[in-house]
Amino acid sequence: MATLLTNPYVAGAALIGAAFVGVGTAIYREMTKHSRNHEAAIELTNGKYKEWYDAVIKGAEQSGNSINHMGDAVKRNSDAVKK
Repeated sequence: MATLLTNPYVAGAALIGAAFVGVGTAIYREMTKHSRNHEAAIELTNGKYKEWYDAVIKGAEQSGNSINHMGDAVKRNSDAVKK
């Protein structure tokens, strides 16, 4: 067993395996950072942050819908002018 632990190939393979685990963990933590911060903010503000966030998202969706409606109106007006 001692010779297995002192074998440079085994040590190298163990280091490579540990590097893969470390990189994978770092990538996972980076990918979930915003979600974790969002959940922490909800807990710290007793849900008020979630209410604000939902209102912002709703406003953004309504803004997008308004832009689409304006684009449709312009298209209808240009079609009417063509006729």
